[in-house]
Amino acid sequence: MFDDLISAIVTKQKAGGMPGRISVLVPHDAVGTGLYDYRHLVNLVGQMRPDAERSQGGAVFVLLEEPTTESKKRLRMGIEEALRGPDRIRLLRSIVPVITFDGRSWQQLSDDELYAADNYAGLGFWLSSTELKPSRASR
Repeated sequence: MFDDLISAIVTKQKAGGMPGRISVLVPHDAVGTGLYDYRHLVNLVGQMRPDAERSQGGAVFVLLEEPTTESKKRLRMGIEEALRGPDRIRLLRSIVPVITFDGRSWQQLSDDELYAADNYAGLGFWLSSTELKPSRASR
């Protein structure tokens, strides 16, 4: 059913003159299981982004668990253990880890950015802390 939904959305986008690419958000603990099994994710990426262009959208955003020091590595290890060759490359180049940033752990943020740039399609941010306050310039 999910695959049918993805196909229908892409088909409708293309019929409307859009590029026919979509993205999905997946919780980290779901990656590698059920609907988000690694092989299924590779197939899903093929549906979401048939041209497989890294810079053209159609990503799998993975909301990482804390601490990201370990979870970003577990995500890659799971993909490496489950997939080989072009499938591995295609999935890694489609994954965008999403982290929460508390506004304090700047060194960890830098480490996460470097790791994501070297291993994935980018890095996403999920601001969920109520401790973050707008700067004076934005008030």
